[in-house]
Amino acid sequence: MSNSNSVRTAARRSDAGDSSQLSITDARAVRFDYLETILGFQLGRAHFIYGRMFDKHFGGQRLTPAQIGVLATINTNPGLTQIALSGALQTDPSRMVALIDSLQERRLVVRMTSTTDRRARALFLTPTGRALLRRAQRTIQKFDAYLMAGLDDIERRTLFDLLVFQHVNNAT
Repeated sequence: MSNSNSVRTAARRSDAGDSSQLSITDARAVRFDYLETILGFQLGRAHFIYGRMFDKHFGGQRLTPAQIGVLATINTNPGLTQIALSGALQTDPSRMVALIDSLQERRLVVRMTSTTDRRARALFLTPTGRALLRRAQRTIQKFDAYLMAGLDDIERRTLFDLLVFQHVNNAT
């Protein structure tokens, strides 16, 4: 039986006996119609799939996408304060504190008193943090290549351009 036939036959009459009611038993038979046109729905689905696949690739490194973003941003901007990092990554400051706390507990990040404002805490990667970030970056390169394997160079560039456009034009 062809795949499309099996999907069609997966929709069977419900036990209620109403011939207008169908019971869909195969996820591939589900139609989204209106939702297919909603950017947020598509981004949410992409985010879910990315997260699920991310866990498979990064599970052994015990890192989340948010933690990698924090480590990479601190690496590029040593001495960045928590407040500046929170603003740059558009993350709630209390969430940022928890992220930094978890990275500090793992000895990946250190907080030091800022040289320009004694009330602020400057962030730096430890040697362990830099080494873990380097390993994560190698995994990310492979992961991104896997995710975009079906796209040509123009499609990849277009995807990134559109995502950056949305980010820049909708930043709060």
